[in-house]
This record gives sequence, C-alpha cells and structure tokens, in this order.
Amino acid sequence: MAIEAEGLCAGYHGVDAVADARLRIPAGELVALVGPNGAGKSTLLKLIMGLIRPRRGQIRIGGRSPGQARGAGDVAYMPQHETLDWDFPASVRDVVFSARYPSLRRNGVQRWLPRRWLGAEHHQAVAEALSATDMAELADRHISELSGGQKKRVLLARALAQKAQLLLLDEPLVGVDRSSEALIFGVLRDLRAAGRTVVLVTHDIAGARRHADRLVLFNRSVIASGPPEEVMADERSLLRAADPTFARGLQEES
Repeated sequence: MAIEAEGLCAGYHGVDAVADARLRIPAGELVALVGPNGAGKSTLLKLIMGLIRPRRGQIRIGGRSPGQARGAGDVAYMPQHETLDWDFPASVRDVVFSARYPSLRRNGVQRWLPRRWLGAEHHQAVAEALSATDMAELADRHISELSGGQKKRVLLARALAQKAQLLLLDEPLVGVDRSSEALIFGVLRDLRAAGRTVVLVTHDIAGARRHADRLVLFNRSVIASGPPEEVMADERSLLRAADPTFARGLQEES
C-alpha cells in the first residue's frame, strides 16, 4: 500500500514538529525512518495513521485518506511500549486479541462479545501472530510479567493480528535484546515478501542499512529518501549540519 504525502505541516502548541514534509513510499517496501531525537518522526507516523490531522498538506494511503484507510482495516500501528499500562489486568492473548475488535465493528458485531463466541478467523489471526512473534507459549501470561523485549513482541503481534496492508512501527527495537531484534526484523522481512508495506522508526542505523529497502532521513521534513547505501553516501553532510551527534553515529555505520 503506497504512501504519498505533500507539504505536511503539523505540531503541538503552535510549534511544527513536521514542516513541509514530502514523502513517496511505494507499496511493498520495508522503510526505515531515521533521524535525531525530537525530529518529528513519531508525529509523522501519527499523521500517516490518521491519529492527528495536518495543519497543512495532505496524505494519501493507497489513494485514500488516512482515516479511510484505517477505517477499512488497512493500517496497523505499533506504538512505543511506554504508551501502554502494563499493570492492566490482561494476558498476552488479551492484548493481541484486542487487534480484532475493529474488524468486528466493521462487520456490525459488538466488541464486548466473549472471545469464545467469535469466528474461527479471529482466533486464527491471533494464533498466527503469537506464533510469528514467538509468544505462543506465553499467551496466558500476565503482561506485567514480561521483559522489555517480550513487550515489544506483544505489540508487534497485536499489529500483525490486524492483517493490515500497511504496518507503522514506532521504535520497535528500543530496549530489546539481540534475539528479539533478529526476530522482529525476520517478521518484517516476511511481511515485505508477502507484499505488505512496513515503515519503522528506528535509531538502529546498522540494522536499517542491512534490512531496509528504503532509508528516509527525517528532521522535521524529509532530508533524503532512497536505497540505504545511496542515502548514507550522499546526504550525511545535511544531517551533520542538523544534528552533529546523530551524524557521527551515521558516519560510524558507513
């Protein structure tokens, strides 16, 4: 599912976190969105998801507005795990199953129905997501008992269970060990192979270089977008001027 954004401006309290951003992402690509802290990367994801509206400009997701694409179940969002209440009395399975409720509403089914009353396709979607993220054996564990890497995998499983064509992931690699990182990238590569579009915000420049089809350098607007090797070779000076600390990290991985 392709993403097209033109002239995007959005922010908070009168200050633009995203300023005149222009972006083109073809369908079926694995895209890494990288940039310094405070660059507006998470805000851009929320704009694509339709969680906030741009002050100016427009976004089209597969030719539709973000709200239309999300309402049709074509967009899934994995937030940073700090945004969730991990002390809430819920199991891993409960969290992943919550991804199926929007599809129930689209089909006119009340979301409060017990899981056992729901169709086999919902249970299968949850089972497949738990298996893909290696969380099936922990499905009945309380979410407060999970490690940082396991929490990330639960959130990824919830996004997978939506069966969306576009997945947006906000810092999925922060706080995970190497095994969880390898698993997450493996899942994302499988999604790309299946024709899905994946956009992840990450500070893992080395991982983005190895696995992504496209690297988007972002600091309030798109500085560069293209194959990782080309972007890192041609656009480092632009990031160095914007944020020396981040640019040094970029140089070290080149």
